[in-house]
Amino acid sequence: DYNEALRLKPDYAEAWNNRGAAKNSLGRHEEAIKDHDQALRLKPDHAEAWNNRGAAKNDLGRHEEAIKDCDQALRLKPDHARAYANRALAKLGLGRRDEARQDFEAALARARKAGDEALANRVEELLKKLRDGDDS
Repeated sequence: DYNEALRLKPDYAEAWNNRGAAKNSLGRHEEAIKDHDQALRLKPDHAEAWNNRGAAKNDLGRHEEAIKDCDQALRLKPDHARAYANRALAKLGLGRRDEARQDFEAALARARKAGDEALANRVEELLKKLRDGDDS
């Protein structure tokens, strides 16, 4: 469906971002990054595209790059709970446990405030693992 949307309207940043998110969910991380790049060329202030590109980079182990993308998402949208969570995962990947914990706590507070129970529950699980010394 996103391919068809982009065929009809190739300058639709939201479709590029959403197709990239779908590709990332399928494990096609490099392709996802390219779609997010296109979304950001079309709309540089697209906080969700910055966050999603960071998530894809994180999935590839490119943690420093992921942090930079999440930082940009947070500059554009300071209450972006998922960007805090993704940045926490990247920091955890780099062994920066204290910084990761702080970002997870920020994500949890913002997820609760936004009523995103699924994210809040996932972040609570991750915080518990972090406290228990389990980085997986």
